Amino acid sequence: MEDYLQKFKFKTNVVLSDEDVSASFLKIKEKLDQPLSAPIHVPSKRFSLFSSTPFKVACSIALLLTISLFGYRYYERSQEVVLANTSTDVQEIHMPDGSKIALRQGSSIVYHLNYETHRNVVLEGEALFEVTKDKTHPFTVQTKEGTVTVLGTVFSVRSYSNESYTRTLLKEGSVKFADNDEQTSVVLVPGEEALLNNGEEKISVRKVENIDCALAWESHKFAFDNETLSDIMSTISDALSTKYEIRDKDLGNQRLTLKFNRNESLTKILDVLSDIGKFKYRQQKELIVIEK
Repeated sequence: MEDYLQKFKFKTNVVLSDEDVSASFLKIKEKLDQPLSAPIHVPSKRFSLFSSTPFKVACSIALLLTISLFGYRYYERSQEVVLANTSTDVQEIHMPDGSKIALRQGSSIVYHLNYETHRNVVLEGEALFEVTKDKTHPFTVQTKEGTVTVLGTVFSVRSYSNESYTRTLLKEGSVKFADNDEQTSVVLVPGEEALLNNGEEKISVRKVENIDCALAWESHKFAFDNETLSDIMSTISDALSTKYEIRDKDLGNQRLTLKFNRNESLTKILDVLSDIGKFKYRQQKELIVIEK
């Protein structure tokens, strides 16, 4: 047995001091205190209304609607309706607010699609306006020289590009007439006419005795009471867009009283005038020549 045991070689005993034991325990403790793996940092999520997806979507929709609204308003303001009367008769126009415009031949008006909230009309030529009353939306007629502002009334405006003046005549109600620089203005009463010459600052006002004659271009009804042949022919030629020449001063100064029905022909009117006024007339191209 002893021979058998001698075959194995045993190591000699190892003796540890107290300091070695303490050092070993410290090393073991350090190993135990170390985490198995590095911690993963997960940021904490805090709810924010401004960074939420629904809020971002709502902001995008609001921005889109705002852009669309401003775009539509710009489109609406930029869209113009142009009406031109190229016929030989007066053209009656019915506006969206119920107002009526009698547009003379060779004249035109321009207004925008937002007319019902911005009742502004640009006129070139001559027109008679019968405006529907609307205190919250004043009606304006803009011309090359001035602007007529009303709430509801009947008046005419004349402003041709080849004429050196702008004129407005009030039949009913009240209107304000001002130059485009708003340096001067007048308020008219029925039967008054305001005249502004190009380049002038002062607006002249005069009383019109026969408003129907002044507006005969629209009605084609003529009624004269003790008026000179010159004034009568001036009214008729203006209303019917003709030219005339009276070749005798005394003939032009004679006074006549007469009345014509609506839409009488120029030939019929001249025939009646020549019988009463004792003169003869002839057509010389586009000119009516009146002589003894």
